[in-house]
Formats: sequence, structure tokens, C-alpha cells
Amino acid sequence: MRWEITGGERVTMRLRDGVLTHVRGSGPAAAEPDVTFALAEADLRGVLLGTLGPSDLAARDGVEVTGDTAKLTELLGHLGAPDPDFAIVTP
Repeated sequence: MRWEITGGERVTMRLRDGVLTHVRGSGPAAAEPDVTFALAEADLRGVLLGTLGPSDLAARDGVEVTGDTAKLTELLGHLGAPDPDFAIVTP
């Protein structure tokens, strides 16, 4: 999945074997994605915060989608809700 942020940089994300990685910019490590989203940073933040769903994103003005949009739904389905009581540091 590739995010092309308006006025910003290109970020390619890959989920493989349960590990989500990202590559900034372009080059051989940023292989061709299944889907590309060209959008404003505010729209990307809406997706990441869960206030904007995949179907809502594709329908927004100023968002260009190339490829299989179901890949975003698939990725979000693999992510779980964070545990607010997770002890980052324990005494």
C-alpha cells in the first residue's frame, strides 16, 4: 500500500508474515504496491485514527485511488485496538 501525501512524501507500507514495515520515498525497497492513495495529510490522519473508513476515504474529494481498495480494509482488519492499560514501563 502506498500513501502519496499532498505536498509531502511517498510512504509505502508492506504487511508480510505478521510484520508491518514502511519505506519512505522511492527505490527498489518500495516495490509496486497493490493500491496507491494520493491524499491530504488530514485524510490520512482520519484513516489512522479510525474516524474515516476505507469506503469513506475513496469517496472523498481530493483523494485519488489506484488499485485494489480492498487492501486497506484487509490491513485494518489485521490491526487490533490498543490496550490503554499496557504497561510500557513497570517499576
